[in-house]
Amino acid sequence: MSYNNVEQSIELSPVELFKFYNSDGTVKLYNSGTEDIVYLSETYKPEIISADDIEITDETEAKTLTIRVPRKSSIAGLFLVYAPIEQLWLNIYRKHWNDEDAEFIRYWTGMVAGVEYTEDYANLICKPIDTAFNKLGLWKNYASKCQHMLYDVRCKVNIALPQYFQNVTLTAVNNGIYLESNGFGLWSNFIDVGTGNSKIKSGWWATGFIRVASSGEVRMITIHGTEGGDGYIDNTKVTILTAINGLKAGDVIEVYAGCARDIDTCVNKFDNVVNFGGFPFIPLNNPFTYKITT
Repeated sequence: MSYNNVEQSIELSPVELFKFYNSDGTVKLYNSGTEDIVYLSETYKPEIISADDIEITDETEAKTLTIRVPRKSSIAGLFLVYAPIEQLWLNIYRKHWNDEDAEFIRYWTGMVAGVEYTEDYANLICKPIDTAFNKLGLWKNYASKCQHMLYDVRCKVNIALPQYFQNVTLTAVNNGIYLESNGFGLWSNFIDVGTGNSKIKSGWWATGFIRVASSGEVRMITIHGTEGGDGYIDNTKVTILTAINGLKAGDVIEVYAGCARDIDTCVNKFDNVVNFGGFPFIPLNNPFTYKITT
C-alpha cells in the first residue's frame, strides 16, 4: 500500500522526520516516533517534537509553521544566545507506520525564522521556502541619505583597500558585545587630515562590522567610542550588535569602517561622491506654501 493510499484511508499512523541543516555543516535529525528511523542513510533520533498543521493560503505572511520542541533540545539551544550566523533550513519527511511500502514523502521545506521560548518548550517559527523568493520592487526613495549598502556593487567602495579595514587583536571582551583593542583607536594606515596623526576619532567604525578570523562570524558595530571632548574618548572600544559565542581577549578580528550615509561622509571619508545614492540637495522649503523671494 502506498503513502497516498494510506493517507486517504481511515487508518492513519503518521510519523514525521525533521532534518535541520545549514551551510556550515550543522545537521540535526529527529523523528516524532519512539525509535530510530533510517532514511537516505541518515539516522533520525526519537524526540518530543511536533508540528502544527500546514496551512495553505495565498497570503505569504500567514504561511508560518510552528515546530514545538523541549526548551533543552539541542536545536533550541542554537538560538538561546543569538541566532546562528548561517540560515537554518528544515526538511520534513512523512510516512505511515502501517504502510507496507515504507514510502516517505517530502512533506514541507523551509527555514527557521526565529524561536519563542516558554518555561518548558521552544516554539520554532518556520517559513516555507517560497518566502525566500520574495523580491523587492521599487526600493529607492527620494531621500537625502544614501540608500546603497556600504561596499556593495552600487556603492563601489573597495572593501579590500587598506584604509577601510585592519586586523586587530582584542585586549578585552565584556558580556560578549563590548570589545576593546588599541587597534580600534590607532592605525598606521589612517592619517587624520587635521592633525596628521594616526589616531582614529570615535565613530569611525560605527555602522561598520567585524569578522572573526577563526570562524568567519560577522557582527555589525553599533557604537565606537564616545562623542564629545577631543573626539578620541574611548576610541579603543566598540560595541557589536549581538554576542559571539567564545570570543575572548587575544582573538584576532577584522574590523571594517562604517558609513553615516550622508554626503559629507561619502566625500571626506570614502572619496566616493560619484556613487552617492541619495539626494542631498532636496529643497527644504515647499514653493507652494513658502513665499519665494529674489
